[in-house]
Amino acid sequence: MTHSKPYLPHYLVMIIACTTLFLSCKKDGNSNVLDGCCDTPAINASVGNGHVYVPNVFTPNGDGINDYLPIYGDQNIMLIRSLRITDKEGTTVFHAEDGSPNDSNLAWDGSINNKYNNGIFSIVLEVEVLDGPIATLQGKVWRYGCLDSEEEDS
Repeated sequence: MTHSKPYLPHYLVMIIACTTLFLSCKKDGNSNVLDGCCDTPAINASVGNGHVYVPNVFTPNGDGINDYLPIYGDQNIMLIRSLRITDKEGTTVFHAEDGSPNDSNLAWDGSINNKYNNGIFSIVLEVEVLDGPIATLQGKVWRYGCLDSEEEDS
């Protein structure tokens, strides 16, 4: 079978409330275009009585599915105090402050100076919970555009 775009044979999709899709890779011993991303941990943490989740891969290619990197939190996450995403050199590529979990204004579209480069990015997230705790969480995300030769690897 010939594909004009990269084929993602091994991925896990969870449907939440029939409206939100999470794309996350899984290790299964098979080679695929997402090799390496499974070594990048998503943020999936309990903080006080709250829970925060940030996927470890997203695919900003304009198809309307997983085009943004969201910050998900349950009703006990009061505030996303800070979100910082940096490239492999440590340069900040996205920063947002004082937002709510599940807020589209906190979702990174994957662009860096209006360009899209595939790669692994570091995330530092500071959250505040209703029962008082403030926590700093760290993780990695793989930005994989699923586009043809317009993409550059970082």
